[in-house]
Amino acid sequence: MENLKYAVLFLLTCGIAHADQDVKTVGDLDHLQSGRVFYDAQTAFNRSKMAAGQADTVQVPSAPVTSVTTTPGSPAVTPPVPVNTLPVLEKVAGAVATLNFADGSSAMARVGDSIQGGFTVKSVSMRGVVIRRSADGHEFTLN
Repeated sequence: MENLKYAVLFLLTCGIAHADQDVKTVGDLDHLQSGRVFYDAQTAFNRSKMAAGQADTVQVPSAPVTSVTTTPGSPAVTPPVPVNTLPVLEKVAGAVATLNFADGSSAMARVGDSIQGGFTVKSVSMRGVVIRRSADGHEFTLN
């Protein structure tokens, strides 16, 4: 009977010691939660900026407009408007950035990758992603 008490005590002690290694602290949870809140806020900010039309815009070259004869009462031909073709940064996970494009697609990109729209990823960091337009070398920071 005495041996049984020691065996049970030994098993309980080993189980508690093993459980301590798997337990995460409140600090770990706080760190994860604050990172999630930060990225959710950054995504909402970028979407609001896009909706307000204050994001970096790029003039998309269009086909040359041929002369059109209009009849009275028909709408006039308007020049092309700037279209935002820059991707939107969704999140950064280490050295990989997830980018959303105007056509609704998304892609994961690393430094040196060529991405949709004629851009090359120059840097990926927690501060944002820097992309360079291949046509003229202009750099944009997505954050």
